[in-house]
Amino acid sequence: MDINIALIGYGVVNSGVHKIISSQQYQWREKYGIFPVIHSISVKHPEKHEDISDLLTSTQEIISNPQIHIIIEAISESTHLLDILQAFQNGKHVISANKKFIAENFDELTSTATQFDVNFLYEASVCAVIPIINILSKQIGIQKLSSIKGVFNGTCNFILNQLEDGNSFSEALKNAQHKGYAEQNPSSDIDGLDTAYKLFILSKIIDSDIEWDDITIRGIRNIDVSIIQNAIKNQERVKLIAEYDLIENKLSVSPQVVTIDNPLYNLIKEENGVIISGETSGDIYIQGRGAGSLPTANAIVQNLIDIILEVDIHEDYLHAISKLGSE
Repeated sequence: MDINIALIGYGVVNSGVHKIISSQQYQWREKYGIFPVIHSISVKHPEKHEDISDLLTSTQEIISNPQIHIIIEAISESTHLLDILQAFQNGKHVISANKKFIAENFDELTSTATQFDVNFLYEASVCAVIPIINILSKQIGIQKLSSIKGVFNGTCNFILNQLEDGNSFSEALKNAQHKGYAEQNPSSDIDGLDTAYKLFILSKIIDSDIEWDDITIRGIRNIDVSIIQNAIKNQERVKLIAEYDLIENKLSVSPQVVTIDNPLYNLIKEENGVIISGETSGDIYIQGRGAGSLPTANAIVQNLIDIILEVDIHEDYLHAISKLGSE
């Protein structure tokens, strides 16, 4: 059975999605009996994408086309909420990597998807290739958690590594931009907002009553370099840490000193790491690349397989295959 997929946006992430699907589609047909097809692509500047011109169409055509089963949305600017809500209403499953958009509209997106019996999945929005949303969603049904703590932003991690090497903040930022780790406008990263969006998404999975204003946010823009150098002398490091303390019910993003025995100590460049602490598991630690085309695309394709195989935590996955087959 063919599964028709539409991509909204074709930057580094969705071009990576296209690459993975194209390389694996025949294996999927043999293994799963499903043949994924990139049916349509919507981009802001069609003239820049002559290589995929035969697939280009508008977002509205994607949303209204009954032949499309799954939409993968990965654009850097704000997504139009009404477009995604209309896609849900038209029976389309949506996968998104847009953390800002998801954080700002979490309740409406998840409730509307449930209302229309479709899936809204967003694994790639937090820590890219690390399947932290899947793991966390399962753990809250297994045990009482005490905390979630981690490094969620590769840009800040790279900059802090550079400061350890003696660079000034401006030099470290320029190096991050040159290597593609930082945007030309890095405010969301260095002011802690990017990390806070990701922390907020994870916290909403645990407690639907969490509000954005519950998070205390302090980035690294004005960090005292002497603190970093002193930490190094003591075999410690400074990391931008996202933390949800479920015992004290506190959420924060701030630079913190981590000791050499903390697994977050060893993270370099764009690497992310997350520690989930629970009463029966103790600490669960997972790390991986938190940015980049293929790592982020990998997380999106994880969600795509979840829909196809009905193996995700949400109950509405049980209806995915029958719904796809009937359209």
